[in-house]
Amino acid sequence: MMNTLVITMINNTARSISASGFTDVGMKRRMNEDALLLADLTNFNFSLGARINTGHLSEHGALLAIADGMGGAAGGDVASKLAVMTLQDELAHGSDVKAMSLRLKEAVENTNRRVWEYAQQHPELRGMGTTLTATIISNGIAYIAQVGDSRAYLLRGKNITQITKDQSLVQQWLDAGMLDAEEAQIHPYRNILTQSLGVDPAIKVAGAEFPLCRNDYLLLCSDGLSNKISPQEMRQALWESNSISETCRKLIDEANRRGGEDNITVIVARFNGDALPAGDEEEPATEKAGRS
Repeated sequence: MMNTLVITMINNTARSISASGFTDVGMKRRMNEDALLLADLTNFNFSLGARINTGHLSEHGALLAIADGMGGAAGGDVASKLAVMTLQDELAHGSDVKAMSLRLKEAVENTNRRVWEYAQQHPELRGMGTTLTATIISNGIAYIAQVGDSRAYLLRGKNITQITKDQSLVQQWLDAGMLDAEEAQIHPYRNILTQSLGVDPAIKVAGAEFPLCRNDYLLLCSDGLSNKISPQEMRQALWESNSISETCRKLIDEANRRGGEDNITVIVARFNGDALPAGDEEEPATEKAGRS
């Protein structure tokens, strides 16, 4: 069963974002331990599982986040939902005077501490953890923070680039030249993380930032999708879909068709507006159709 999120935000400087997110339990799991969040940090509208529409994307920006929980009993479910809600709270009430990249980094660090403290207060949940990949869109810049192996991709024209790097044992072996990319994709240890949010009182947050262009897309996903669908197939689904919602549905359906052993979560965001610099002039079907 899919949960769907759709959010459209437009500001007064001709920059717009439309985002759609889906999460699915998959074909084998009894519980969905993934969580996703779409939030407007200006008016604090947010959603974890209902369709919403909001306006006024200002300098405070939009927040997109995915968390993939892990832990015994209901621990993973608790960790992922607590992570995205705590992150939203941290950013909604944090200081505006700091650079956005620093605000996001500190918000993730504070979120980690609060999830860890919650686990210490509930012995049945100790050891729970979650990945967290979050993006703030502000003034035409994408700021990304990551813990774990949920991924962020940038789609520009016909090119797709993985922005994040998995914090995993297999990624370390890949970086060291002990594996090639094909071996890493199917290695039985590919899901062993080198760090996750909430397991320890302190973490090292990976970050990135880059300017957005017209017709850019960001795709965030849990490993339930990236372990089944290649980046090239993600790009193809975008180019062949009539909306970003359709792209999300196609990707999740295909991941389930290929086994669906894990929970599957994906967010696709589209950026447009004259205030953004020109990007690739070729437009996928989603852009030509003009629908979210």
